[in-house]
Amino acid sequence: MDENESKPVQPGRKYDESERVGEQVALLLGMLASNYSEAKTSAIVQLSRIGEPAVPHLLQALRDARRREGDREASRDGPGVGDIAHSLGMIGSPSAVGVLSEMLDDRGDSFFSLGGTRSENPVAEALGKIGSKEALDALARNLHKGGASAALGRFGDDRVGALLKVLESSDATRQATAAQQLGTLGDSAAVPKLLTLLGAPENSVKAAAIDALSEIGDHAAIPHLRALLKTAPPEQTGNLYWRQDDEVRSRAVNALAKLGGVSVIPDLWRETLAGDRDAKSALIQMGDTAIPSLVDVLVKGDTGAQKVAAELISEIKAGGKRA
Repeated sequence: MDENESKPVQPGRKYDESERVGEQVALLLGMLASNYSEAKTSAIVQLSRIGEPAVPHLLQALRDARRREGDREASRDGPGVGDIAHSLGMIGSPSAVGVLSEMLDDRGDSFFSLGGTRSENPVAEALGKIGSKEALDALARNLHKGGASAALGRFGDDRVGALLKVLESSDATRQATAAQQLGTLGDSAAVPKLLTLLGAPENSVKAAAIDALSEIGDHAAIPHLRALLKTAPPEQTGNLYWRQDDEVRSRAVNALAKLGGVSVIPDLWRETLAGDRDAKSALIQMGDTAIPSLVDVLVKGDTGAQKVAAELISEIKAGGKRA
């Protein structure tokens, strides 16, 4: 007899509970591999009713499904990653988090699952449903991957602490995505760490931190944003590589205008005179708020400054149509 063939239960031997569960899960995994949505749904419901005892079998099936990915022929031999992950999410067992987290960490920016039909990223969705701290941390560090943001939303205010940890990562993509999310949440507890990111070597991280600080609206960011304006604007430098910082500078100008109001008009005026078009646009967007300061330039400024001030006043009154 082939060793893989099922052996009949010996007479008088007690039917082991783990054997019963194993056989039941094996049958349901077969249904999960079906092309019929009704069969899949029924299998997921029944697996969720079995609960914790089914988890070890499902985790092994998940590992097997992962190995089959990319092999079209082998993928027909069992259910896909997506449907198994969905089943684990329905059960909600913390014991599944380790394998699910490892899978989410290892995947690229997009999620493609053979046989997964229920979510853009069923692995992230399953972690969100399980809801443990380990699951939260896994989702926070993989926020840049499809579906992770929606799953992270299940954790409410607990997201902030996990995202702050991600800001300390050495991965620029993870840092930038976490900063963006913290800006959306608007929690001022994130401000100190976001300020440190203004000195990050990667422009994507700096830009994300600036946007987040602008969204949170904490005035403590103003002096740090001012410091970012101290490099020469494009028209004033012959360094062709300076353009790499153009986006950072542009965002810093806009954030400064949003946070500082009247108090930063002198900064924006100085940068406008130096040829910074973003600063000029920011002054125009301030509208009537900027006019008293510009009128003061008309009275006290030199001829060149008076000309620029007059142009700005004209554009403000025209509704910024020429900006």
